[in-house]
Amino acid sequence: MKVELDTKQTLSEEEIQLLLQQPNQRSYARFRDYVMILLFVDSGMRVQEVCSLDILDIDFISRCINLPAIKNKNRKNRIIPLSNEVSRRLHELYNETKLHFDTKAVFVSNFG
Repeated sequence: MKVELDTKQTLSEEEIQLLLQQPNQRSYARFRDYVMILLFVDSGMRVQEVCSLDILDIDFISRCINLPAIKNKNRKNRIIPLSNEVSRRLHELYNETKLHFDTKAVFVSNFG
């Protein structure tokens, strides 16, 4: 028999604003964390989906993420729309990343 799932409480506008104010964006790692939080809030992506995101998955012209089935929990391709702000911040983060690291990953550690 199927069991009813509990619904999860969403964050209020005030809680989201407080969350986005936490990372000090002056360091690379904290700016990366800020962009990651923005992406979570804007897209509803899962942690594993965000962590495995490559620059080739992002279409900056049409402002969407083409998430392949291999990176997706339900193993189906998904197209995730992005807001202008998140698209701009992702592009900014990737430009900063490629200055220091030779990788196609969007979110990397301080050591690449």
